[in-house]
Amino acid sequence: MIKPRLKSLFSGKEFKEILVRNKVKRIALFGSQVAENVHYPHDYDFLVEFQQGADLFDHVGLKQDLEEYLEKKVDVVTKNSLSKYLRNMVLKEAEYLDV
Repeated sequence: MIKPRLKSLFSGKEFKEILVRNKVKRIALFGSQVAENVHYPHDYDFLVEFQQGADLFDHVGLKQDLEEYLEKKVDVVTKNSLSKYLRNMVLKEAEYLDV
């Protein structure tokens, strides 16, 4: 479950502009930011589905823009880049954000 303090962070205009600029179709938060037993998460982990036509520059641009916006380290992964050992866990705990 996404913590209340994060909901406002991810519903703002600047966040939405970052997603549009980097051709994001869907984005989900997973890892320590959504884990209930972690009280001081250190980074943000995002599972992203890009729009058709997005390229490596959009992927890298999204990571850089989010790190600047959130002022923390950010990891951006796609379903295809997930390890087969972690895929089910990540997909199960991923909390999708409104785009």
